[in-house]
Amino acid sequence: MSSFKNQILISMPHMTDNVFSKSVVYICNHNENGAMGLIINKKVRNCEVHLINKKGFDLDLELFSTLYFGGPVSVEHGLVLHHTDFLVDDPLIVSDTIALTNKKKILEKIINKKNIPYKIMLGHCSWAPNQLEEEIKCGDWLMQNTTDDFIFNFPSKQMWDHATYSLGLEGESFFIN
Repeated sequence: MSSFKNQILISMPHMTDNVFSKSVVYICNHNENGAMGLIINKKVRNCEVHLINKKGFDLDLELFSTLYFGGPVSVEHGLVLHHTDFLVDDPLIVSDTIALTNKKKILEKIINKKNIPYKIMLGHCSWAPNQLEEEIKCGDWLMQNTTDDFIFNFPSKQMWDHATYSLGLEGESFFIN
């Protein structure tokens, strides 16, 4: 079995539900036990900050620009996707340049380091063994290699269109006859 770790999934246009429509998912872990990933292109909107603070996050407004909906599983838990230029307390190493942690003290340290790219994720995506492979076979997802520059620096509103275009497809129009 080949691992999909450190790849992105690009949702196909027929996926129209609120969670996965036009989603770009970064795969953080994939093995015989299943897969885990993060939706990297869906920022939490400013109008939703009051809902987040009600859940006990008490989010500083300065951090709000780095807050993303990572997926429908465990939305009440935050994760920090960050560059490996800053590593402490055994994060999950996804690639040579990307790591993932769930430690609040790491977030506090990263915030104070101005040049470390990061995203705060609420929730994540999860697949049972062989579920993701079946979804790909059914045509729900396209896979693509990625870079840390795309994950951390590319405008989130343009990620899905850019990813589909880079595969030679033109967004939703590739399904229209």
